[in-house]
Amino acid sequence: SVVAVLVLGGLRLSLSPAVYRPRIRYFMVGILLPWMAYVLYLLRLTPNRMDLTPVSLCLATPFWFLSLYRHRLLDLRPIAREMVFSSIPQGILVLNPEGYLEDFNEGAIRLFPDLTPDCLGLPVAELVPEILPEPLLHMAGGSSALAGEGRDVMHQGRFLKVQVTSLHRGRSFLGTLLLIGDNTQTVHLLEELQKTAMTDPLTGVFNRRQLFQILQREVERFDRYQAPLSLILMDLDHFKRINDRHGHPCGDAALRHVVGILRQESRQTDVLGRYGGEEFVVVLPHTPLEQAVRVAERMRSALAGTPLIWEEGQVWLTASMGVGALQGKAPRALEAWLREVDQALYQAKALGRNRVVEVASGRA
Repeated sequence: SVVAVLVLGGLRLSLSPAVYRPRIRYFMVGILLPWMAYVLYLLRLTPNRMDLTPVSLCLATPFWFLSLYRHRLLDLRPIAREMVFSSIPQGILVLNPEGYLEDFNEGAIRLFPDLTPDCLGLPVAELVPEILPEPLLHMAGGSSALAGEGRDVMHQGRFLKVQVTSLHRGRSFLGTLLLIGDNTQTVHLLEELQKTAMTDPLTGVFNRRQLFQILQREVERFDRYQAPLSLILMDLDHFKRINDRHGHPCGDAALRHVVGILRQESRQTDVLGRYGGEEFVVVLPHTPLEQAVRVAERMRSALAGTPLIWEEGQVWLTASMGVGALQGKAPRALEAWLREVDQALYQAKALGRNRVVEVASGRA
């Protein structure tokens, strides 16, 4: 039975969290002392066959006292703290002053599946180097400069938020606590919300609001540096007939078809957006008027020569376009420039549609 007690007690001690081990260790010593004295008595190994059990009980009392009072064997607070530590969804890494791993919770295992009890005592900089801020290596001296500091890091495709807390008792530096949260879903949600706020849901290009912000920024850049800036404003010809004849699903497919062609004919630096309805805008930074007209003609020709395949038939599309440019040193307001390009677009409509009309704005 003594062997069974030793085996079960040692197994329990090895499997217990660090917070429980001192109380279990002292309690086990207090239990084993009377047993050992009794076994020695039965084996006639005691002096003068004296029963040392009462003496051993007296010797065991200090160990029980340490377990019960100093290490709070019956106190629920350490147990509650351990349960909270284990149940916190964020990952927690506890480091000693030298940056070696002292403890971690279940949340840390979910973030870093390779963490095992064998990792205790190893440098965190080697276990998960990307989450350890470089200045943290200098905190061994007890600096609290990073207390409360947050850091965004990438780990295996996930966005992690690392909160650094310096642990002190009085003036003594005890170590560092890293609170690590997984912000991947939040980051993706914010990216999706930002994309929704900036793009047209049907075609995927910039919406009118974002387009105006880009245009305003480009006009301000033109006023500062006088780099040529061009704009193509286009409107699909007889688009209402497509909706009337083939239905609105065909009209939606036609808009996506147009965007696909415009993207193919656009350059990497061009900005494409939906101005409203069946109107689209292409912003061409660092592009003079003559070059912008060639780009517009290429887009118009590609659109007119590429029908939309719809229900085993073809739907032909054309567009009228107005092209304007800011050149030279004459600053122009965005609204006035858009009106001039819009007038060029309506002139293209009046001349028979499916054509490009240019207007030079702000030419020196």
